[in-house]
Amino acid sequence: MAMNHEQIVQRLLADRTRILAFARAVVRNDDLAEDIFQSASVVALRRADQVDADGFLPWMRQVVRYQAMNELRQRNRRAVTLSSQVLDKLEQDWGETDGRASSQISLHAVDICMKTLTENAQNLIRLRYAEDLKAGQIAKLLDRKLNAVYVALTRIHRALAECIRSQLARQS
Repeated sequence: MAMNHEQIVQRLLADRTRILAFARAVVRNDDLAEDIFQSASVVALRRADQVDADGFLPWMRQVVRYQAMNELRQRNRRAVTLSSQVLDKLEQDWGETDGRASSQISLHAVDICMKTLTENAQNLIRLRYAEDLKAGQIAKLLDRKLNAVYVALTRIHRALAECIRSQLARQS
């Protein structure tokens, strides 16, 4: 069944670490992996009606893979990248771990953790993912420096990741 924007945001937050780790494995650069995660998140939100909840992680890995390859091509990077065969094997291996945490438990943990954020942090998440604004647009809208927005989003993601891990450990 197709997902709505709120479900996509919840899954992106719950599975951020996995998706980001996959992106990092493909591009081998933390900053670029974060950019790719954010671009892939926007694609997921734009195509929410095409995304099946059960196939979310495999679908996101494909989006990340294509985003990464396009980004590397655009940047004319001569960096050594993984071969298609290795990426296929990586995708297969990561797919075997997808079902280890129940989606319902994960979504519940995300819901709990989102409520622990300050109103300002919740607003930043809403602007970035629900409103589909890029960091530069958010900076202009809120009259902040671009770096401040990046730092805030990174801190929010880390806080959410820690909270979600804690919630999942409690629920296990």
